[in-house]
Amino acid sequence: MAQLKRINMYKAPGPDNLPNWVLRDFAPFLFKPVCAIFNASVREGKVPSIWKKANVVPVAKVRPPMSVESDIRPISLTPTISKALESIVGLWILDVVGSQPDGRSTTHALLDMLYHWNKSLDDGQSFRILFVNYTKAFDHVDHTIVITKLKSLGVPEFILCWTKSFLCERQQRVKNLRRGL
Repeated sequence: MAQLKRINMYKAPGPDNLPNWVLRDFAPFLFKPVCAIFNASVREGKVPSIWKKANVVPVAKVRPPMSVESDIRPISLTPTISKALESIVGLWILDVVGSQPDGRSTTHALLDMLYHWNKSLDDGQSFRILFVNYTKAFDHVDHTIVITKLKSLGVPEFILCWTKSFLCERQQRVKNLRRGL
């Protein structure tokens, strides 16, 4: 129920058109059926198709936009219910891989990197830095590699099955909001 009560009602709903205020305000009545749906989804290793849909809204970075590639940012709106379960499964995965060297958080990795940079400077050594922009990288990653890596990190089979379903057969559509351009 706490997950539903934390929903930001001012964010736009996804393709299910379920208003966030309904989920938040009616959380005491909805949490049991939502929990049953979540549990069934995880138990069966299947993500409902509506949860795998997204509305992509083009939002102008500058006015007026001159280039689609550089002046428009795509915002992907997915169902709020889907995002809630994603975060729960994400925490489960983090519990498993978080203590492993390859599964550290970004914050931990940045702190570790800063420590080594400062130590090098204190010791009078030099260092090199390479920054790589992985924008849209997730869209280009082979999902079998992700699943294989999660499996090698000891993620339980039921989470792997659910994640496979979550990654497969996703759909998106562009919704043109005139006021956004």
